[in-house]
This record gives sequence, C-alpha cells and structure tokens, in this order.
Amino acid sequence: MERKQASDFDQELLDLYDDYAHGRIERRVFLQGAAKFAAGGLTAAALLASLAPNYAWAQQVAKDDPRLKTEYLKYPSPKGSGTMRGYLAWPASAQGRWPAVLVIHENRGLNPYVVGFCYGGGVANTLAVRIPDVIAAAAPFYGSQPAAADVPKIKASLLLHYAELDKRINAGWPAYENALKAAKVRYSAHIYKGANHGFHNDTTPRYDEAAAKLAWQRTIDFFNANLR
Repeated sequence: MERKQASDFDQELLDLYDDYAHGRIERRVFLQGAAKFAAGGLTAAALLASLAPNYAWAQQVAKDDPRLKTEYLKYPSPKGSGTMRGYLAWPASAQGRWPAVLVIHENRGLNPYVVGFCYGGGVANTLAVRIPDVIAAAAPFYGSQPAAADVPKIKASLLLHYAELDKRINAGWPAYENALKAAKVRYSAHIYKGANHGFHNDTTPRYDEAAAKLAWQRTIDFFNANLR
C-alpha cells in the first residue's frame, strides 16, 4: 500500500480516525462520518484502511540482529490481567548492571511497533505517580495526564512530548503544567508544530518524520543524562 502523509487527509477525518482508534466511536460511526470525504471511487472503508497501521513499514532492527539478545518474559499481575508478557532486549556485549528503559506500547498492544506511545505515554505518567521511588525519568509521548492532586508524588524528571493538533490530549496540559510548577517537579515539554496525535508511529499516515526524529533524539539525550 502506498505510504500517505497526514497532509493527504482532511484534519476532520484525522480527528475522526483518532476517535475510532481510541474506542470512542464504533467502526460504523467512523464510516458514516468518513463517507463525505470519499471521492473519485474511494470508499469510506478504503479511507479507513489507508489510515490504519501498516506494520510492514515498522521494522528498523532485525529480530536476529547479533548486537542484541532478546526474549519474551512473563510476570504476575495479580491486580490486573493475572499474567503479563513483555519483550526484553539488551546489548549482547552487556556486562554488569545497566539501567532499564521500560517501553510501554500504545493501545493496540504488543506489535511490531510497540512505541507509538499514546496509551504508553499515559502509563508512563501514571507510573511516575504510583512508583516514584522506582521511576527516575519518564518521557511520555502524547499521553494522558495524571490528576493534578497526584503530581506532588512525582520524583522523576519528565520529558513531555505533545502534538500541536492533538486537541484531546492537549486539553489536559495546562492543568498538568500548573501542577508540575507548583510541585517543583523537574520537567521540560515540547509541542511539535503541525503534528498529530501518533506522530511518532511510522506505520500510519499521521507519522511526522521531522517531529519524530527530533523527539527521539531529545528522548535519547534525556535518558543519557538521567539514567547513566
């Protein structure tokens, strides 16, 4: 399938897809709303297919890359799903103790692109509140914010990434920022101009290469500064 960009779609259609992808509307409602954007023989169903993730675009590092050791691990989640599964990767040459970076997938679960982040960004914020003595640094990508009353619990340094056109998530940012300032939490925040929710996910048209690369470099620099 031809790779399209966000600029190939009307912003209203992108916002409608965001509602569908996050379970706020059913597929039927999306198709009804998308019908007015269907033209030239292109159906609403075809529009949905062109907006949905194409995981064939996702792989950047081969599963058998000799620089890495990888395995799936299961761990108990007695207050959640019972048993959880995670993907563990570490440098093949690693010796001694290393800091760990927990990458939390988006709402589609563990897939060839587990770093969308969205849902994972919200969980990163939540973990900074729930286990402040464990989380030294967190870099949520367009994740929902914790309650303002919980912000004083945060001990981690935060690097917060937001997309300018992501009205749904951005609505919670002013209150979060005020709470961070009041609690004297160390943070920096970036709002990427012209970017949509999911701009870091290169399997969908909402991917914004310039914003994604800048955000990723900032994240790597942030972890190097706070975790080494």
